[in-house]
Amino acid sequence: MLIFIISFFVALAMSGILLIIAQTYPKTIRGLREWSLAALAIALCFPLFIARDHIPDMLSIILANLTLLLAFMAMNIGTRKFAGTPPKYNRVLLALFVLLFVGLFVWFTYVQPDIRMRVGTMVLFTLIVVLDQLLLVLRALPRTMGRHILVSSLAIMIVSRLIRLGALLIGFAPPTGVFDASASQLVYIAIPALTIPLGTISLIMLASEKLRHDLEFISRHDGLTQCLNKNAAMEALEREIAHSRRHGNKHGDHAVRSGQLQGHQRHAWPPRRRQDPGRVRKKGQSLASGIGPAHAFRGR
Repeated sequence: MLIFIISFFVALAMSGILLIIAQTYPKTIRGLREWSLAALAIALCFPLFIARDHIPDMLSIILANLTLLLAFMAMNIGTRKFAGTPPKYNRVLLALFVLLFVGLFVWFTYVQPDIRMRVGTMVLFTLIVVLDQLLLVLRALPRTMGRHILVSSLAIMIVSRLIRLGALLIGFAPPTGVFDASASQLVYIAIPALTIPLGTISLIMLASEKLRHDLEFISRHDGLTQCLNKNAAMEALEREIAHSRRHGNKHGDHAVRSGQLQGHQRHAWPPRRRQDPGRVRKKGQSLASGIGPAHAFRGR
């Protein structure tokens, strides 16, 4: 029970921190509110678990586990919004997913009570959601420290659930209750005390990294054309001239090959939508003012 109490206060604090960040950060950084709601939902499910045997099973078993599943799904949705990835599943499939979960819990709570099947259902459904989020993070987010920490947190949850599911399948230390003293159950319920703060730190770092990237982009690019501004263009020219003097290359060849003058680095945050610099460059415009993030020195 002490582990649940600690996890409750940790999740509640993390939810408050994420909510403050969601209200203070620019609206262009999406997904923060979903992350905050997910942490709050995780916090609210712990009192329901603790009140087992004191409140109806509909609240302490079905509602508590459903809240936890919805929290994982909200975290997944928030990550998709943050990465700018469209929803992978429509609402009908998500509703069927949740209804199947509720149906299994109702069956194994009232019709054929079996705590082992309830634990297995919870582990399996949350494993599906967390695994989908891990694949999304690996595919859509840049390789930053925040992403590495988030991947580690998700990997810990996945491994712990695979171990717990395997133990249930082979019949090793079957649970007898939510506060079962078996080693596998203690490890399983102790994981949130580690993954909740670790995951929150990773989400805060991701938001801060994206905010810094957006500010750097704004400071180096024209707001209308999305082309490099004068200072950034002159820095790029000086860098290319110095490279040309060292290696004897023509101006711009190296830039075209390596993409150094692009508005974003490789594996960086997705670029903003921008106009074709060819449409905004007027006749007689200087080279420095016409350098675009993806068209620098082209044809030179």
